[in-house]
Formats: sequence, structure tokens, C-alpha cells
Amino acid sequence: MKKAFTLIELMIVVAVIAIIAAIAIPSLLRARQAANETNASSACKTFTSHQAVWKRTDADGNGVADYWTADIGAFYTMKDGDGNILKYVDIGMACADFAPSAAAAATYGLVYPNGTAGGTASASPKAGYYYMQMRVDENGNPYASDTSPDDGVANPYSNKLGWAIVAFPAAYNKDGIRIFIVNVEGVVYGVDNRKNAAEEYGNPVTAWPNSDPTTVAGASGKLWTPVTE
Repeated sequence: MKKAFTLIELMIVVAVIAIIAAIAIPSLLRARQAANETNASSACKTFTSHQAVWKRTDADGNGVADYWTADIGAFYTMKDGDGNILKYVDIGMACADFAPSAAAAATYGLVYPNGTAGGTASASPKAGYYYMQMRVDENGNPYASDTSPDDGVANPYSNKLGWAIVAFPAAYNKDGIRIFIVNVEGVVYGVDNRKNAAEEYGNPVTAWPNSDPTTVAGASGKLWTPVTE
């Protein structure tokens, strides 16, 4: 005759399972966050290479060796002189563009894989992160401008001198904690930039913080630090 579990024995089993879950789940969550953050910082480093190729090959066809500053999606959707889609990034990265440029899409005939440009409704994070071109440099000058004598020709979507990109978690403290930035110098910086619970996306920045970001604190009060992993 089989002996049934007593209520006390069942309660002990449930308690043990609960303790194990309480220990394991936060560790699994943090491991997921760490993996997402590593992917995001690596993607930022990769964009340094993409921008270099873009400039060297004159991918936007404006006759000037300049960087693309309008959005992320064009690194997938822009076509070369023969009409072939460039696909510098994969489709997942293109869809993770948080703010694709409707104006650039209209000018260059770009067809974004998520179907729209200029909004966030159809953006889909890649490994928990969104990506966005930064608008302003540390001196308050817009990256998306080629109107100064130093930059070359008038083109609102490119710049000979620089560019910057920010990556930020789609859901703070679920997909990741840190946001990451990178510019033409190729150094990736990261910081916890969330100040309050209302900042759903981890509070992305739209202006490069300083010529030396390590001297500037994010919204959390912590300083930007170079990413080495």
C-alpha cells in the first residue's frame, strides 16, 4: 500500500521550491539583462565600422564622404548605385530603430522593414534594446546637418565630422539597466540613466554628454564609464 504525502510534507516541498525560485529567478533575470547589455554595447561598436564603410563608399550617393545621421533603419534599407539593398545591419536591428526618419525615407525612397518611418509604434527591440541616432553633439550642434563650411554640402541627413548612436532598454530593469552611447571616436560608454519609474525606456539621451563623458553623470547620478566587455 502506497503511503500518501501528508499536508506537512507537501507544504515543506512547496516551501523548498519557493526558496529555490526566489534565489534562481533574480539570478536568471540579471543574467538575461547582462546578456542584453553585452549585445547592445557590441552593436554600438559595430556601428563604428558601418559608419566608416558608409563614408568611404558614399552609400547615400550625395557625392560627399560623410556619415549618415538620420536614423538606424537606413543601414539596412539604403540601396547602392545598382539598386541593391545594402543590409549593413540585419533586419532585426533595422526594426529596432526607435525613431526612423520619415523625411529621410521620403528623400531617399527608403522602405523600412517595419513598414513605417518617423514613429515608435512599429519599432521592435532587438535583444531587449532599441537604437536611435543621436541628434546633437557636445557643443549643441546638430549631427544631422551639413550646412557649415567645414562639413561640405547641404544635406540634412549626413555630416562629414561626426555622428552618435544611443542604445537603451525597451523595459528598464527587465531587459537591461544601462544605456550605451558611441560616436565617431569609437569608444562605447554606458550608464544607468534612469531617474524615476516614469522613464519606461531607460531614459535615452539625444545629445552627446561631453567631449569626455566620464566627467558627466547620467540621470541616476552615476558617471558614464567606458565599456570594456
